[in-house]
Amino acid sequence: MKLEQLITGLEHKQLRIKNNPSITNVTSDSRQVEKGSLFCARSGLQVDGHRFIDDAVNKGAVCIVAQNIPDHIATDYMVVEDSAYIFGQLSARIHGHPSRRMKLVGITGTNGKTSVTFLVEAVFQYLRRKCGVLGTINYRYLQKEFSAPHTTPEVEKINRMLVEMADAKVETVVMEVSSHAIKQQRVAGLDFRLAAFTNLSQDHLDYHSDMEEYFQQKERLFSQLLPASKGLQPPLAVLNVGNRAGRRILKTVSSLENSIRPKVITYGIETPIKDVDVSAHDCSFSEKGIRAKVQIAGREYPFKSPLMGKCYLENLLCAMAICCGLGLEDEQFLPPLSTFRRVPGRMDRVENKLGINLVVDYAHTPDALAQAIETLKSITAGRLLVLFGCGGDRDRDKRPKMGKISTQGAEVTILTNDNSRTEESREIIEDICKGISSNQCPQVDEKDINTITVGQHCHLVIIDRRQAIYQAVESMRAGDTLLVAGKGHENYQLVGEKRYHFDDREEIVKAIGSNYLALNYLGEKIA
Repeated sequence: MKLEQLITGLEHKQLRIKNNPSITNVTSDSRQVEKGSLFCARSGLQVDGHRFIDDAVNKGAVCIVAQNIPDHIATDYMVVEDSAYIFGQLSARIHGHPSRRMKLVGITGTNGKTSVTFLVEAVFQYLRRKCGVLGTINYRYLQKEFSAPHTTPEVEKINRMLVEMADAKVETVVMEVSSHAIKQQRVAGLDFRLAAFTNLSQDHLDYHSDMEEYFQQKERLFSQLLPASKGLQPPLAVLNVGNRAGRRILKTVSSLENSIRPKVITYGIETPIKDVDVSAHDCSFSEKGIRAKVQIAGREYPFKSPLMGKCYLENLLCAMAICCGLGLEDEQFLPPLSTFRRVPGRMDRVENKLGINLVVDYAHTPDALAQAIETLKSITAGRLLVLFGCGGDRDRDKRPKMGKISTQGAEVTILTNDNSRTEESREIIEDICKGISSNQCPQVDEKDINTITVGQHCHLVIIDRRQAIYQAVESMRAGDTLLVAGKGHENYQLVGEKRYHFDDREEIVKAIGSNYLALNYLGEKIA
């Protein structure tokens, strides 16, 4: 593609084109520059790409896009206000706008994004239609899977994968859209058919200045990115109006001009807004799952699911609303949603015949932990044991809140290591303990767990996560429930600068010591 064609219509402060060269690829990584490349210099969190402009030119870049250009640069260049945003536009153009060749669904929110992608994918698999997923656990389509270093990949990687999916005739792609990705322009230039909002609660305040700024980044998906999409029209916004932030987004979307206003589909449980498009009532939750009456555009259906808890019912409603927005009929999506059993690491049960409940969950925010505890407490005849830690080099403010939530809800709270990264595990745990009342929930030794009865509360510290899991399982008796929270699907632990293999599910199975469980849960025996 010729340079002038590639950049036409893009806003710029300064432009110099001498020869209108052909552009072979667009990159923001100077290591990937080759002869004929356009190099876009972006200012990252750790590295400023403007430092590598000379390197890119020396490697054969024929055009530089940047927020400032050194005086000595002799190649063609374009000076722009926001090079990260322009890079997204250039990436989409050089790849032929692949998001316009499919129905691209973006899902944002603090919790539930991963579960909703799995649910929507299950519907398309049931219908034998091709669907791709870009999310926290992995990136996948058809029989291909790729590791996911980020919830939302860099925009160049997104476009490359979308090209592959479109060429393979994938008709729908469901992707998680993180607040980081929105702020860093990693979804700039993508054309969304539909965007969905799940909920908002405290998270990522190590990155965002406060909760309002965190919310504003989520809202941008609906107020800016979705209205700017030029793929299939009109774009759709699926909003959880049972959540205060979802109602704020609804108000913002409703105030947009008619020409750019997305069509809205609302969903929610116990919402103050009347005439919700997808809702549920007469809900009951047990260890066997969910029972409810679901209303979809005025039509009512009895619905049941083996998934547990109110949070999963909200995720199911979100998936239903998305399916409606994508043009599916009720009878096409209700059967697969009612039989779907498992999202890795999300209220993920380890089946056993020992009379105990073992659950792994990704809950790593105060709200997610509170919902998980509420769900499990309601189905537990005996004691609830909660094992968790908090990530190092991340939002410290949520640590005492999570300590308070766990020790108020669970009989036994076991504080342990999570991904400590460059922080000391004991210091992280000390932060968690600041939210724990020593009078109401005293610290005990491991041998004292068995003396705790239903209604009493205690906490203990076992820094080694493997040892903590073994101790928790060993301390359980019939009717008890163990929630191992924080890491969910992750099969690693980050300690210092190193990454170690660690999987909560594997450790639980090993702690039980049953080859039968290993065969049924992991699909292979553990020697």
